[in-house]
Amino acid sequence: MLDVGTGAGRLALELAPRCRRVIGLDRDTAAIEEARARAAQGRLTNVEFVVLDAEAGEYAAFAPDLVTAHLCVSDAVIERAGRVLAPGAGLGFVAFHADHWLETGRRRLRRRAPRGRSPRADVRVGPGGPGGRDCAPGEVEDRRPLVPLRPVSGRGRSHPDPEPPRLLRQAALSAALRERAQALGFDRVAIGPAGPPAHGAEFERWLDRGYAGTMAYLGRGRAARLDPATLLPGARSVVAVALSYNGADDAEGWAPVARYARGRDYHEVMRPRLEALGASLREFAGPDARWRVSVDTSAVLERDLAARAGLGWIGKNTNVLDQTLGSFFFIGIVLTTVELATDAPVADRCGTCTACLDACPTQAFVAPYVLDARRCISYLTIEHQGPIAPELRPRVGDWAFGCDVCQTVCPWNRKAAPATDPALRPAEPLEPLAAWLSLDEPAFRRRFRGSALKRARRSGLLRNAALVLGNRRDPAAAPALRRALDDPDPVVRDAAAWALERTAPA
Repeated sequence: MLDVGTGAGRLALELAPRCRRVIGLDRDTAAIEEARARAAQGRLTNVEFVVLDAEAGEYAAFAPDLVTAHLCVSDAVIERAGRVLAPGAGLGFVAFHADHWLETGRRRLRRRAPRGRSPRADVRVGPGGPGGRDCAPGEVEDRRPLVPLRPVSGRGRSHPDPEPPRLLRQAALSAALRERAQALGFDRVAIGPAGPPAHGAEFERWLDRGYAGTMAYLGRGRAARLDPATLLPGARSVVAVALSYNGADDAEGWAPVARYARGRDYHEVMRPRLEALGASLREFAGPDARWRVSVDTSAVLERDLAARAGLGWIGKNTNVLDQTLGSFFFIGIVLTTVELATDAPVADRCGTCTACLDACPTQAFVAPYVLDARRCISYLTIEHQGPIAPELRPRVGDWAFGCDVCQTVCPWNRKAAPATDPALRPAEPLEPLAAWLSLDEPAFRRRFRGSALKRARRSGLLRNAALVLGNRRDPAAAPALRRALDDPDPVVRDAAAWALERTAPA
């Protein structure tokens, strides 16, 4: 495929997985350099970008089967394509919505004034004309064809794809969505099919073995999680996005809190952007486009769909991993009825490494890729309500909310790029955990409004704070723990009593 006016190569890169070879032409050297960088980043070896004026050069040396004019159709481009394309081959003019067609045509035709017109006068392309006079398709107002029209025999070889317009449309839509996702601040985007997830059977076995603990909502949404069409009838594609939250290990005293929860609640950050990305489907694909977004709040197996779309691979610690971002990123899903060009899944690159499995403080991994949530510190400090089993309390260590151990030790996170979104950074230093023990219910809601920490509820978060203070064995925490013995919540009182025993002088 020869992509004329390729610019930064978004259409060429989108179609590369479907083509034997892709060549992008543009006279803008800076754009070509950017396109080459994108191809290298995507590890695409069948793409080449050439600096060439597509309206002055010739295409014979490239021997294309298909020519696409990316928002730059003109007489010169069509004539040159016609000289090299075999009968039955395709020439496509690609635009992302109707305005692009209109604006491109206007820019090109302004300088080609018909007889007796000002050189800057508008020229209208048929059908449609002033005073009810219609022009035939392909003609301008003075009845001249836009380009010389020649009959082409259809007896030659057919195009290798029987539906090139459909594929071009899918690729153009996917390219436009990627660009919009990046403009919205997402770090990665991948597109995949919306069929039943590949690991649905494993998910059911995981539930049946009780590994979900008290997260009964996972079982209630079992049917929907096994088929996205249950959530969005007619779903055909999945747009999966990643937003990095990779921050410092100890950002202003926030070490006891998992990295993902140190800034604003990620639901509040992600959902408006996902809704905006979904709305762009209607802009690009038309009014019949439907979509539904998910940020781990809908009955969707986000990680499974994201991995199949090529956002990354599911690691042995059950997180999705990307070679550049590591695993410290949020996943957002847009289900849509629009058919899009899809990406290929990424190969599992964990190899023989077992660092995450070996480092888990509670040995919560019963096997690679299988987590018993009932022993996971993230589950215990966030989802689990009630007392934590006495044998697991010392292993909670210094974690007051969540746990990052299995991600921190992962080699792919050692060189992961830091997050750039300021909304996901701490707004201020974390107060001492002992201060949490004095929060009543209204004060708790005020303190953690707009934060993911409110997920643990007051009972869980104060319980966790008491356990951490007990694990630190710091006598300075004893006064706050003694006051917590009178807390109205029995779970908090129990944790405070356990912690006091550990902070008492030997």
